[in-house]
Amino acid sequence: MDDQTVTTESVPGCRWILKGFEKLMKWARMRFEPAKSRSMVLRKGKGSLKDSTSIQSTCAELDGWLKSVDKSGLPGKFKAWVYQHGVLPRILWPILVYAIPICTAET
Repeated sequence: MDDQTVTTESVPGCRWILKGFEKLMKWARMRFEPAKSRSMVLRKGKGSLKDSTSIQSTCAELDGWLKSVDKSGLPGKFKAWVYQHGVLPRILWPILVYAIPICTAET
């Protein structure tokens, strides 16, 4: 499999197809190259391949997750578990796919 394009009418439809691709890739003992993977969402005929909007939304999501865990009232070791098993798996893919700067001076 090389250079796949997925086109759907909805985000849930795209997720469903990508989950099927993921199962197929595991079966074939292959892997995705996150650096080569990109997504483009067209809304009302307008779209962009720039990462800036995706980076901003990813940072906003991460900020919300971190604040909700911080305000949860859980002890420190439970917060660490939530970060490791809840927040980290959700944020790893966007970090791999998008060129997120390490510090704000790079933006």
